[in-house]
Amino acid sequence: MKKVLSFLLLLTLLVVVFTGSAFALGNYPSKDITLVVGFGAGGATDLIVRPFAEVFAQKTGVNVIVENVTGASGAVAAQQMLTEKPDGYRLLIGAAPNMVIMPIAANLGYSYENFTLISQLTNTPIAIAVRSDSPYNTLDEFVAAAKEKPLTYSSGGANSTDQLAMESIAREKEVTFSHMPFDGGAAATAALLGGHVDSTVGNLPDVSPQYDAGTLKILAVFADERLAVLPDVPCIKELGYDNMAFGTITSIVAPAGMNEEMMKYLEEKVKETMDDPKLQEVWNKMNVFAEYLDSEGLLQKYTNMMNSFQPLILKQMEGSK
Repeated sequence: MKKVLSFLLLLTLLVVVFTGSAFALGNYPSKDITLVVGFGAGGATDLIVRPFAEVFAQKTGVNVIVENVTGASGAVAAQQMLTEKPDGYRLLIGAAPNMVIMPIAANLGYSYENFTLISQLTNTPIAIAVRSDSPYNTLDEFVAAAKEKPLTYSSGGANSTDQLAMESIAREKEVTFSHMPFDGGAAATAALLGGHVDSTVGNLPDVSPQYDAGTLKILAVFADERLAVLPDVPCIKELGYDNMAFGTITSIVAPAGMNEEMMKYLEEKVKETMDDPKLQEVWNKMNVFAEYLDSEGLLQKYTNMMNSFQPLILKQMEGSK
């Protein structure tokens, strides 16, 4: 009898060990999951997330809805997410503007540490581009012209990585650029194509289709080496600019307080989604650079960004006074 009881106890322990996560997750997910994008529809972040959502739905077995909540470079969506329940059904697409830059620049009272960090999805360099009929063929020519008169550039939002990149050039070369922020990269690129600004700074998915079509010239990519997808375009480092490898990351974060089992489940499903050949093919065609990081890696990425960006943002704020 004792042997039977011992066997049953052992069996019970094994069941607890191997199904503990299932008990913690309950029947999650059992309804639609919403990915909240804090930037405009049709912009680079939105274009990156939508094919991800399609494959993510297959991996999780539920519908995945993409919802655009725009405003303040993604900060409106981030602030709304702070009030959501950590039940895994509303997740936020995190990026440098809404996780690091805006909280510093606008003193919003939150940071990336106020969220449950899940995974990084992409890390794509940004680029500066002009219209194909522009008189400027190189970044040096563009900067030289800015010494004579302020030139304008559009971006996907105020206090964005794009703005930090351009203002870094302005400080180093002692020139002035006039910034025209728009609600997303698609609108910023459209402003350039319409002749409303002299240049645009944005994600490769926003500008590379127009470059391929011959309507834009890319003067430089903010990277430390040339990109294989743009072999004829110089990187910013070879033009003499150090420490200016600015890129745009996308990540998935959740409200604070999510239990570890659910976080690990989502982390695992994100990795499965990013390993899917269908998604890889779509992103490759868009010149999107996939770069998976788990929750710990994402925490380190945002911490590094904070340490790097904070002095730049504070300098920029001082200069604007």
